[in-house]
Amino acid sequence: MSSMKAPFFIPLASLFFLGVGLGAGVYMQNSIPASATAAEDDCCKGRSATKDKPATQSKSAAGILKLPEHYRASAIQKEIAEGVIYYRLRPGNMTAHLISMDLNNPSYKVVPLIAQNRDTTTDLTARASAVAGINAGYFNLTDGVSASYVTEDGKSVLDPTVNKALIENPSLKPFLKQIFDRSELRIYEPKNSKEVPKEAASEGRNAGDLQAVIVEHNKPAPADVRILHAMQGGPALLPGIRSEAEAFIRKGKDGKSVDAIGTARKAARTAIGITSGGGIVFAIIEGSRGKEFKAGASLKDMAQLLKEVGCASALNLDGGTSTTMTVRATAEQLGLEPSTVRAEGKYAVVFSNEEERKVKSALAIVPR
Repeated sequence: MSSMKAPFFIPLASLFFLGVGLGAGVYMQNSIPASATAAEDDCCKGRSATKDKPATQSKSAAGILKLPEHYRASAIQKEIAEGVIYYRLRPGNMTAHLISMDLNNPSYKVVPLIAQNRDTTTDLTARASAVAGINAGYFNLTDGVSASYVTEDGKSVLDPTVNKALIENPSLKPFLKQIFDRSELRIYEPKNSKEVPKEAASEGRNAGDLQAVIVEHNKPAPADVRILHAMQGGPALLPGIRSEAEAFIRKGKDGKSVDAIGTARKAARTAIGITSGGGIVFAIIEGSRGKEFKAGASLKDMAQLLKEVGCASALNLDGGTSTTMTVRATAEQLGLEPSTVRAEGKYAVVFSNEEERKVKSALAIVPR
């Protein structure tokens, strides 16, 4: 979010620290899959979903979203890399951009990206040679200190309990237990790659398969898996919105309700979803570039969108002026009007703040 007149300045949804408002069927279009080495040249060679006949499904069917009929007429759908699908949807008067893939795509994987201090989502994505990236965790705008737990390759790399702007804020001390236990995306890997974890077996997964879940931070991982990656955000959106449980909505000292991220107001939003079939979905809904609460989505709007495209669980991430999605493609390859997209080298920034916000962390799809 934009800066506020307060002792600490924190981006969009990160304003929850200060206690103030935040500044069905499977359808697949014709496209040419791109390998990891050829993605930047061969991606997105499809046409809009409204004109093409359905093509043969990708090898990873879990990565293809089930678009309801009312989305299809205006949908744009492109395969931007092998089994990685970009969508532009128009839910109501909103504009949404989604990227989906099977979590166990043989060519690509989902990883967290961490800035040394702060960096734009586009620069983080480009340095990782990623197919696509979105902004992710919360952080202090003044010094870049993370307000979200992040685990990378099994190691804790960011810890909000050292964030002085958070832990020394007297109005938040009664809520720190809830804040530190906010929901996170986890990617589990089995401890024994030759055995199928009990929960994985019940879902039809294979030995060695990764599993994505959205759970509270303090929830222990099952004994037969380890946390490979984790990105904390909040609140959880599906199966239900946990704004109160995660202290995004809470009572101030004067007894009045504080909605720290404007949960019911329109703003740019970023989220991550998980489908029941093992797909993972990056999602943003556009807002106004640089002006809070002028356009965009409420958390309920985002949750409804993700539910309609087949997500069983979903997590809100930092949004507002932090919301960014960048894709290794051109506007033309994505089927978008060039005037709506900012070109950054080999990448198309499909949405960002007017001046792209520098962030602490991102999520990206990178070659294996």
